[in-house]
Amino acid sequence: MGAHTLGRVHNTISLHQYTWKTRSAMLFNNGYFRNLASKEDWYYPTGSFPNGTNLRTTCRGFGNSSGHRPPARWKPHAFANLKNGGPVQWLQEKKVCPCFDTGFTRPKEGCCNDEDIFSCQAGCEKYSIVVGMDETMLNSDMSLYMDFSTKDGIPGGCPGLENFNTEAFKLDWRLRTPRVPSGDPTGDSWESSHCPFNTIADPPGSTPMYQVVEEYADSNEKFFSDFFPVLEKMLMNGYDASDLVVAPMASHECPYQDPHDWHRYYSCS
Repeated sequence: MGAHTLGRVHNTISLHQYTWKTRSAMLFNNGYFRNLASKEDWYYPTGSFPNGTNLRTTCRGFGNSSGHRPPARWKPHAFANLKNGGPVQWLQEKKVCPCFDTGFTRPKEGCCNDEDIFSCQAGCEKYSIVVGMDETMLNSDMSLYMDFSTKDGIPGGCPGLENFNTEAFKLDWRLRTPRVPSGDPTGDSWESSHCPFNTIADPPGSTPMYQVVEEYADSNEKFFSDFFPVLEKMLMNGYDASDLVVAPMASHECPYQDPHDWHRYYSCS
């Protein structure tokens, strides 16, 4: 239904964190699908106001080198705040220009072109998680667009994801992010594009799933026309109070759950 275009996930409830779409509380649109397909954000600041006053430049703000949404890539990460790991979720890394004042102890990084405030000097751009945007997808979200397998919550089945497992730890005991196979010319720049598209079509012969995502991403009107009838149907059908019974959580292993961390009251088995 695309309801993930609203809201966010909370680590105190599910051990996941961040939001599916930046500013989801302010803008209801097809941003979830645009984000999933790495399309340009509608709201991303660019250009200038009609009176000629420049918008806050993203090169000097949160780092866009062109005034538009930077190229992005999705990478699976274990829950970053727990050294013993956590559920796997996908985080979006954007190519940014690190132009910021690093403080009086270090000089300002001279990455922004003085002549063109919307551009970044060659060699300065790098992929990074942009603090404050914090866009995430769960495995269930990414599987709408990409075809991969999961075992105990760990994504796999794409070139490079074979090294993303419970034995691949960093020195601080967090799980490593995926690396492409040794010798691959892309080096450590693994991204979700290494995974094939989800071509499942239901019913057979209908539009493949990844194309449905792209259709919604490219057309706000298409998303709205399909979303609201489904929402109305859900609200009209509903359930009687007698139908709402407490059910135990389905059996599910938590390979990263540490019973001694501060989330010890949480259980998923």
